[in-house]
Amino acid sequence: MGTQDAIYLEAYSLTVPTGYDSSAAGPATHDFQVIAHGYWSQYINWPSNVVSGYSVDNFAPAAPLYLTARRTGADVHLQWNRVRVPDLRDYAVYRATSSGVTPVPMNFMSRSTDSTLTDAGAPLTTLYYIVTAYDVHANQSAPSNEASVSAATGVGNTPALTELTVLQNHPNPFTSATEFQIGLPAPSDVEVAIYDVAGRRVAAIARKQAGPGWQRIPFGGRDGAGRALPSGVYFYRVTANGATVTRKMVVAR
Repeated sequence: MGTQDAIYLEAYSLTVPTGYDSSAAGPATHDFQVIAHGYWSQYINWPSNVVSGYSVDNFAPAAPLYLTARRTGADVHLQWNRVRVPDLRDYAVYRATSSGVTPVPMNFMSRSTDSTLTDAGAPLTTLYYIVTAYDVHANQSAPSNEASVSAATGVGNTPALTELTVLQNHPNPFTSATEFQIGLPAPSDVEVAIYDVAGRRVAAIARKQAGPGWQRIPFGGRDGAGRALPSGVYFYRVTANGATVTRKMVVAR
């Protein structure tokens, strides 16, 4: 584990790592012994008694950052930055109807292993959200910033569909999958074409005779040959009802 020079002190100390921490699976007990060696021969030594001990993980992950919330009808889409620690377990999402959300059981809403969550069928009132991160030893981080959405108004709280309307894909950036939300004022064939920054068409999604209203089109982040798109900036072009709308998205793997 380590060595310590003998310099004629009354006592010595050395900090050494354990192989793993105590957890619900077991105490993770480690045994330790110190052996003193003489200068004149490596074969002359004096071993100490053996003592046992264990370590406990009591370091919480960092707080999630940049929580955002966006309402689409009765659904609220939440997104935040990943907490990058090797022992991350999941995220806890809390919701309240007034500002000042705290991470207490009465405000708990759901858990997520990804950095996104959709609060499907959320109440139509003004809502406030925070997120915390948990590691595998149940240490909870400080809460994220608070994000909010206003009360829903009108039908679905979405823009009036007098023309082709394309909302920003969500989540964005995304790792493995995202969703396009497209509003159609009338029935139409819909095509979503994805291009890289060099202008090459790398994927396309077609939907025949989609009905009027809001369409949700998922995209799995793969090209036409089924390969995962590399990290980077892409553009998606939506064509329907004789109109075209182009937006930008980011793949972050």
